Amino acid sequence: MIILALLIALFISFVVHIYFLFQYLLKVNKKYLYGFINTAVTNILIAGIIMFALVYKPELIRGINPGQVLWVFSGLIFLVTFGVQVNVLRRIYCTFKNPANYHLNFFGKKVLNRDAVSKFDVFAFFGAMPFFLVAGAYFIARLINYILYGRL
Repeated sequence: MIILALLIALFISFVVHIYFLFQYLLKVNKKYLYGFINTAVTNILIAGIIMFALVYKPELIRGINPGQVLWVFSGLIFLVTFGVQVNVLRRIYCTFKNPANYHLNFFGKKVLNRDAVSKFDVFAFFGAMPFFLVAGAYFIARLINYILYGRL
């Protein structure tokens, strides 16, 4: 169980690490660079703890249920990609509410400016969609299986 908790901590730290990387590349702010470096050190420390624990107590490997680990990680991936989807949709909604992002076309209709939604938002939304659907379907199917039959 301790290995599963450490693997979850490593996964969450890795997701935060990727977040700081993207934020630094988008905004070039030292705060995100320091966060990126700190999460890199955290990833190395957690991975080292996992390696030492498994070297000195190899019976911990036998205690890991691969189905449970896969289910937990699919749930985490589902939640992370759901968060990405909600964040992108929130930014797009705020953009649509701003009247400065609209203009009148040739026929007098109010249309959205071309640069109102960034390409990164579109890429993030559609890039996260397959992971959201696959991981979410697996997580929900296993959750229903666990509720109905008591096993993963």
